[in-house]
Amino acid sequence: MIGRLVGRERGLLLSALGSLGIRLAGMAASFIIGVQLARGLNPDGFGAYGIVIAVALVLSVISQFGLQTIATREISICMAQERWGSLRGYVGSLARVVLGVSLVLAAVWAGVAAGLPSLLGPPGISLLGAGLVPLYALTVLVSAQLRALGHLVGGQTMEILIRPLLMSLLLLFVAIVAIPLTATTAIALQAAASLATLLVGILWLLSAMPAPARSASAVVPRGWGRSAAALAAVDILRQLDATYGILLIGMLSSQAEAGYFRVALSTIVIVATPLSVLNVVLAPTLARLHSEKDLERLQWILGVAAIAMFGSALAALVIIALAGKPLLVAIFGSSYAPAWKPLALLTAAQAVNGFFGVGWVFLSMSGGERMLTRSFAVSVAVSLVVAVPLIAWWGAAGAAGAALVGAFVQNLLAWRGVRTHSSLESSAAGLLWRARFSEDASA
Repeated sequence: MIGRLVGRERGLLLSALGSLGIRLAGMAASFIIGVQLARGLNPDGFGAYGIVIAVALVLSVISQFGLQTIATREISICMAQERWGSLRGYVGSLARVVLGVSLVLAAVWAGVAAGLPSLLGPPGISLLGAGLVPLYALTVLVSAQLRALGHLVGGQTMEILIRPLLMSLLLLFVAIVAIPLTATTAIALQAAASLATLLVGILWLLSAMPAPARSASAVVPRGWGRSAAALAAVDILRQLDATYGILLIGMLSSQAEAGYFRVALSTIVIVATPLSVLNVVLAPTLARLHSEKDLERLQWILGVAAIAMFGSALAALVIIALAGKPLLVAIFGSSYAPAWKPLALLTAAQAVNGFFGVGWVFLSMSGGERMLTRSFAVSVAVSLVVAVPLIAWWGAAGAAGAALVGAFVQNLLAWRGVRTHSSLESSAAGLLWRARFSEDASA
């Protein structure tokens, strides 16, 4: 089916499938890390680890300021036009901006942690966490630059696969030599894996740059600030949507509840994988068909994708509802049995995502960025308002309930955006809508 949908874009299909393979391997590595940490740490320690990682991720996204997208776009143009001085200028200038902003945010985090240890935990673990901010931000930027230089698949491996694999190996080493695993130790291992990954990426980037660019005089780029600000807003909203739950649990509930939620998040990655398959593979095809104004084929693709996604999510929801608790106990241990409720609610959120299909991907591929940004802004705001009382009352289950509400709001707005933008139906009712669309076209 995917081959028929992609048609002549077989190069993009191979790149998409290669990217998908890397992401699946990365998801597996991340899940293994979740199991290792859950078995090595108690719920309190796992929760503390999750809170620090969430803060580091949010601050790293702010540090990137949308520059990873600017790097991919502008360096690709420089490569095509053989503007080697500008290429070198973008590589160096963007890296300096990201490094400077990330160091400032890391220093602020460390200062706040020293003054208010009750808010973010002991200063020692926060200091290690602050060190992750520039490591995370620069790794994402280097990855984007590698993709722009032609390493479309390999450039994704650093943050998705290499870093998780190194972290898993370090955790295995700690277990073999019987070093007690604490939240502080786990953050230190994450910092070591992140530093090694970044060094590999920098060496790879230097070798990947064309020889004329390495010898050319750098030309300082201009005029990218406005575009970066718009892209940064979308990135920050998406990262906030992914991390506000664990952060609010840290402030409003116990670290044990944060640990339960972290386990649920680690497991939901597996549930979300079938949905992400079509998101990754169909994006180029959606963009091409929209440019060709082939609305009937677009409607068919949107409908089939939504039905496939909704069906897989419903199957996962049935499995989680019937056997989720014993599976969690068998994999993570009996102390994580309470993670079943947030996992079930997060799976229900994936079912909502599946029902509405790839509408949000279509908006991003067809010039509907403003509608997409609005959908995330509204859904995140609603989720935050709902999450505060729910987390205070029900902890991890409350956070998952807020995520379910947010998923419904975001998908509903994106679905409405698709209807307004192109008169297409992106939900699982899409094939019925296609029949109506065809009748209207014939009339």
